Amino acid sequence: MKAKSLTFKKQLNRQTGEFIMVLINSGENCCYQKGILCDVQEDYLVLVNQKTKSEIPLSAVVAFKKNAN
Repeated sequence: MKAKSLTFKKQLNRQTGEFIMVLINSGENCCYQKGILCDVQEDYLVLVNQKTKSEIPLSAVVAFKKNAN
């Protein structure tokens, strides 16, 4: 039986409510944002930290990291 692979968006959805780091392609460089993943929409995700709410286009997301428990 072949295992189903999760799409990137489904993997993100599984992290809703978790503190994550999102790596973002910004021009020629990459940067990152940290916060709690609140929502994943069709073309962006919502990340909240102590001071800000960020709506990040999924097309700019290179990867995400979270702490292993």
